[in-house]
Amino acid sequence: MEEVISLLALGAGLLVITYSTKWLIGSSVSIAGKMNIPKVLIGIVLLGFGTSAPEWAISISASLDGTGGISLGNVIGSDIANIALVLAITAILFGKITVESEVTSRDLPFLCVVTMIVALLMCFNALGRLAGLVLVTAFVVYTFVSLFKARSDNVLTKEQKSSVPDDDTSESLLKMWVISILSLISLVIASKVTVWGARELASSLGASDVLIGGTIVAVGTSLPELSSCYAAAKRGHYDLVVGNIIGSNIFNTLCVLGTGCLILPLDIPLQRTILYSAALITVTLLFFIVSYDWKNEKKSVVVNRAKGCVLLAVYATYTAFLVA
Repeated sequence: MEEVISLLALGAGLLVITYSTKWLIGSSVSIAGKMNIPKVLIGIVLLGFGTSAPEWAISISASLDGTGGISLGNVIGSDIANIALVLAITAILFGKITVESEVTSRDLPFLCVVTMIVALLMCFNALGRLAGLVLVTAFVVYTFVSLFKARSDNVLTKEQKSSVPDDDTSESLLKMWVISILSLISLVIASKVTVWGARELASSLGASDVLIGGTIVAVGTSLPELSSCYAAAKRGHYDLVVGNIIGSNIFNTLCVLGTGCLILPLDIPLQRTILYSAALITVTLLFFIVSYDWKNEKKSVVVNRAKGCVLLAVYATYTAFLVA
């Protein structure tokens, strides 16, 4: 009976995630056009930050319960899954993801720098409240700078112009924001139900807590990213795909981890922190290396099917290591 309930929860959660993401993508594209904001920035701020809400909720809950290790593992596992699983699957399914944007060329290097700093803090066991405050402050500053830069540039591509409807009124814009917020809320709730169902199903089958936490929970909290990236790529909005991945990982690394450290300073054994930091740095730098078209002066982001297979192979190796 428990297995049946877990399966029902898992299926219902995935179904709600699918439809919520469809509404979220449509409203996000409309908002980008109406507000003259590049869609890649909408992907970073609205999709990237919004779809990381499950990680934030789990991190806060774990820290309040005194289990800071779960908070740290959740952030690292989700960041790795976003790049080596979500982006990889999207690239494999759709063949080639290409984005030419100054926003992307600025934010991806920023993600790499932030990842390196957090990895160093982990190795020196310095993820205390001061580090948490610095991370959260950096997140707030980054968000405001990104929004201000986008508005000051007033960038509006031809594709975005064609997506702006004739009835471009404040009322319709408000409607799009309401739909986006409600979609995000349903995504958070559905992802929690999905993770619960998967965890209970795995537990009933006798899987270990380490395996569940390192694989099922991490993948489960990345379901909103996977669903939103698939829906965006299906509509040809590849800038939303890349923006979603970058924004989600920046949110996880700065805001989610920073909030967890503010609530409960992390004291993780050195052996585990070195393992975590090495895996996180490897995957993030690999994303940076394989994504850029180095022959192009604009340094556009290009992730094709072959690169997706490489990323997926890395994730399979990482998962196999956890199982071992």
